[in-house]
Amino acid sequence: MKKLIKSILFEVVRSKLLLIFYPLLFALMILLGLINAPESTVSGMYISDSSLFYTFPLAAVAAIVGIVICPDYRDKVGNYEILSGHSRISVYLSRVLCAIIPAAFLAYILTFLPLVSGTIVAEWGEKLVFSDVLARQLLFIFPFLRLAAFSACLAFVIKNEYVMLATGFVISFGSLFITSLFEEVSSSVFISVYNLNYLMSFDTWSIYNLSPTKGIVKYSSATGAIDPKMIVATITVSSAMTLIYILIGYALFRRSEMN
Repeated sequence: MKKLIKSILFEVVRSKLLLIFYPLLFALMILLGLINAPESTVSGMYISDSSLFYTFPLAAVAAIVGIVICPDYRDKVGNYEILSGHSRISVYLSRVLCAIIPAAFLAYILTFLPLVSGTIVAEWGEKLVFSDVLARQLLFIFPFLRLAAFSACLAFVIKNEYVMLATGFVISFGSLFITSLFEEVSSSVFISVYNLNYLMSFDTWSIYNLSPTKGIVKYSSATGAIDPKMIVATITVSSAMTLIYILIGYALFRRSEMN
């Protein structure tokens, strides 16, 4: 399986699509921190619009999975590997592991870039405790792994990396719509997008003061202490769903026509 993984990685690098797409998202996430942090401090970004930390990384997950898995259906590489003596399960696992793990971790890295770039141009602020926010954001890896496994299932059905790239942006911007439309269920762990929204949901409060020069001045703060139940639920549900999606993906892969 090591040779299969090396072959897949070589093909991904040779295609150059990932080498173009990912740096663009990388630069965009840095820019989001540089633009938004000076207005409200870094901690203020998490309160005013926490979705900016994970919206574009959601697009990266589906796109990277598609870039790794889908070209094989055009070039028939998987079919040649099976005919050359590799088992179907080894061919599947080499692709799905090369897709899911890098996609989740590369997207995970993107979520921290606004924090890093924002800290360079502005202070953290006093609206949230840094350790509380960091604990929540460290858990992002679990919903991203689950989404990557789900995206692999889609890739075995769609079989086109460009459609998967577009699908990633549909998931990305669609997440903003569904979390605002279904607010009552958006704070849950049963869907990866909702899980991310749940992790970035803070208990906020605000007061108003009258200033002779500025008029009404609003002061806001939030509590970011993480509930242990949130930690356990995020890890447990995401791990279980990742495994389920991998099994579903194998069923789809096994039945795929690779003539």
